[in-house]
Amino acid sequence: TALFNSPEYVQDNFNQPYKFWLPLLALYTGARLTELAQLELDDVQIVDGVWCLLVQTKETGNEAKKRLKSKASRRHIPLHDFLVQDLRFIDYVAALRKAGATRLFPELPYYNHSYGQAASKWFQGYRDELGLNTDGRKITFHSFRHTLTRHLKQMEANGQAMAELIGHSTGSITQERYAKRYPQAQLKRLTIDKVDFGIDL
Repeated sequence: TALFNSPEYVQDNFNQPYKFWLPLLALYTGARLTELAQLELDDVQIVDGVWCLLVQTKETGNEAKKRLKSKASRRHIPLHDFLVQDLRFIDYVAALRKAGATRLFPELPYYNHSYGQAASKWFQGYRDELGLNTDGRKITFHSFRHTLTRHLKQMEANGQAMAELIGHSTGSITQERYAKRYPQAQLKRLTIDKVDFGIDL
């Protein structure tokens, strides 16, 4: 409530696109800050009829700077309808392509082996301005990931599907070695479609 009813969101007056998009993408995808900050425009694709973020790396060009925390982190994340339809995230991506950009957040510099440093520093200041750490809570950007996970558990989402969405290892040899991942449309139904934070922008 404090974040998404702030003057910056209500009046839509952030001075950089990443300040608007990163908290929302983190809350509705569970992706880590580094995963989001390093996304290329080519990482936004339709897979199995569903718009997704592709968390991946490549060995050449600009994407050689992209990093994953673990093997399980490589995944396709279905996008919530709130992002695609209500907030028109795909239109933002299309505008960047038209402008000749290659990265989702070209304004974020590569520093200390990551594209997320500037965004992390900004969020800490933004959080403090809103008074979110005044009652002893330790709220960080990673809290969006925890919030989505808790929300999905409360919505009784499928555990295997949650692990695939978040990019966690299940710890099951059978599941990880022999079972195929859910198709994106099914993964979306089992997880993302259950999410409703009641945000109105």
